[in-house]
Amino acid sequence: MNDVMSVERVSAPMQVMRAIRDAIRRGELKEGDKLPPENELAKQLKVGRSSFREGMRLLSAYGVVEIRQGEGTFIINKTAEQVFEFMGFFPDNQNIDKLIELRRILEIGSLQIAAAHISKEDIDKLEAYVEGMVDNNSPERSIFLDKSFHELLIHATGNELLVQIYAMLGHMQSNLMNQLMCHTDVLHDAKASHREILDGLKAGNVDQAVLGMGKHLDRISQYVNQYIPS
Repeated sequence: MNDVMSVERVSAPMQVMRAIRDAIRRGELKEGDKLPPENELAKQLKVGRSSFREGMRLLSAYGVVEIRQGEGTFIINKTAEQVFEFMGFFPDNQNIDKLIELRRILEIGSLQIAAAHISKEDIDKLEAYVEGMVDNNSPERSIFLDKSFHELLIHATGNELLVQIYAMLGHMQSNLMNQLMCHTDVLHDAKASHREILDGLKAGNVDQAVLGMGKHLDRISQYVNQYIPS
């Protein structure tokens, strides 16, 4: 990693945390990357080794890094798991209804913001996602396109906090889609639902897009009851 960066004058452990965070945001560090040796990185950041270790300990608690004895420190992505564990909430089939309720709050609310900011390029991407969504030979591809569709709408809000919150649901949503989108009727219904949302956005009709999103989430709830045992 290049010289990590110059950072604000804050507490030394926080300085370490912000440096790693910003390097991840810029793409200089990615999941699976091994950090440079402790003494080297502490020197780059101009912090003492005890402060450096405290920063690493906090990053580990947040699920950003994993310290492996004898191997080094690695970038991981377990933030969502750590947050849910802290809350005493473990993603499983018993909690799917809560996930859908949370999606309804996040996605319907954010859709109204996204509609005001969405670009022609974004619309073109959404169109491509919807057109490629049904592939009976590759449910994985359909899952990827479905996920990409919703993530683009969240990103279109320009609200970084909302993006981060939505990203925390990624593991739970992937698990849900893997259980549902192996069924042909779910695949075809997903395409139709996303088409309705997209048509509303293309027409500048926010109410139609919001209605389509609500119906989409209603249908997911119905398929959960049909295909996933409680």
